Amino acid sequence: MQVYHVVTDRPMKCGQHIIFDENHHSGVYERVQEKMEKVHDIYENPDKYDEKILEHHTSVALRELALEEVRRKKYPQFPSRMSCLYVSRTLKEAEQWGEFFARIGRPTYSIVKLDVKGNCFAGDAEKCFDGRLQKAENLKLAEDYWKSGTDEKHQPKICEMLVDGKVRRICVTKVDGVKEVREFAQGKMAEQHAEHRIDIRKVLRTTVVIVGAGPAGLAVREEFEKYGIDNIVIDNNDKIGGQFNMQTHQFFFFEKEKRFGGMRGFDIAKTLAGENMEGIYLNSTVWDILEGKRVAVKNLETDTVFFVDADYLVVATGAVPFMPAFENDDLPGVYTAAVVQKMMNNELTLLGKNVLTVGAGNIGYLTSYQLMQAGARVKAIIEGMPKEGGFPVQANRVRRLAIPIMTSHVLLKAIPNADHTGITGAVIAECENFKSIPGTERILNGIDVINICTGLIPDNQLLMKGKAVFGDHCYAAGDAVRIGEGTSAVLRGKQTAIEILMDLGARVTYDDYLVVSKEYIDSQ
Repeated sequence: MQVYHVVTDRPMKCGQHIIFDENHHSGVYERVQEKMEKVHDIYENPDKYDEKILEHHTSVALRELALEEVRRKKYPQFPSRMSCLYVSRTLKEAEQWGEFFARIGRPTYSIVKLDVKGNCFAGDAEKCFDGRLQKAENLKLAEDYWKSGTDEKHQPKICEMLVDGKVRRICVTKVDGVKEVREFAQGKMAEQHAEHRIDIRKVLRTTVVIVGAGPAGLAVREEFEKYGIDNIVIDNNDKIGGQFNMQTHQFFFFEKEKRFGGMRGFDIAKTLAGENMEGIYLNSTVWDILEGKRVAVKNLETDTVFFVDADYLVVATGAVPFMPAFENDDLPGVYTAAVVQKMMNNELTLLGKNVLTVGAGNIGYLTSYQLMQAGARVKAIIEGMPKEGGFPVQANRVRRLAIPIMTSHVLLKAIPNADHTGITGAVIAECENFKSIPGTERILNGIDVINICTGLIPDNQLLMKGKAVFGDHCYAAGDAVRIGEGTSAVLRGKQTAIEILMDLGARVTYDDYLVVSKEYIDSQ
């Protein structure tokens, strides 16, 4: 099946394959997970909230959870909205969507033609509702939405098409009439969306633009500050530090100067940034990288878009969690480590009191240790591999807390409570090569949170577009290149900065580069 897709988030290479299934989610999934606690509270205490002023992302989570529940029960033949790609049947329909995105100020990369092998849903987009305070009402509206895809006689005014499975980009040229839609004219923007308009006059000029204010990005910036190289940092969070903000433990020495030994993660971030925060743009996200080495940035608080012109680009966007598939993996109570850490360390909120951690690596050990410190009880850590991963010092710390580490075990199922608003336990089993062994199933009762720590994958999609535009002047550092500890990200950031400094002709000795490079290699 051949369809068309308006690329708005990440560029796609010709011939590129993308997989959407239970193991490969769309961006909707993570956004919903972040609002699970709020959804739970709304359904328990609807009188506390006003439907008319319900925050947008919360409304989306209410809707998507209801849509997924109905789909699983009644329409399993259709793709999940949390694991799919949104496409159009024809080029004309795709162009209409592209023009709509332009009217609301959402920059696009292009329209691409795709070959899809998987499931498909073509329904009425006007039936995609805003979430309500009552679950029963959301489920009713969700039923109407999915039903629209089964009525062949109904021709919706606006068709919403979802696909999953294996998706391959065919082209983005004028072949077969496909055309670029990268820059819609401002005149096409509707008056009612004036607050989204792009101010083309707001263009910042710098030598280096750094995307990401985590360990790697801050380390790059620190080196540039030493040499007086002007730079701008873009980050979509409301504070600097990235993964360092989740790490409350004390670090060992990891660099020659031994500045950071004994420091906690968030203190390392503050030290790297220094007192002068000028040039760091928080709550901002890169929407596009345009020709001429121009980066389009959206301020998430004000909904305004500005541009950054730079000679060099450093991508330090970190990583995204890998989520394994198991029964009821979409229930409230199932969270990735990133969500657990953010709520615990940034919001001072425990998502539950009795935890099962999945993954015996450094992140599994660290989050389990932090949870115990915060007052939760980690009943077990399970690991699919026959032996533990991570650093022994991390594993020994959780052993001293009497947390059992069960290797060669996999998670099969999250056990829901009566109304499916949470979990009460989990089913695990012994495994070989990550496949469960029949007859070894075991129920762990009294669990209200499953903490998924099964690894990360580099968030390197921006890097593809960056290399296409900036060429040899595009660099990457940290987890965007290779998954590792925050310490190794700092060292790789320093290494990257020195490489750029030498290219700029700054007075950097090659010996300095070799020292930092050795430190980075030794950290791996």
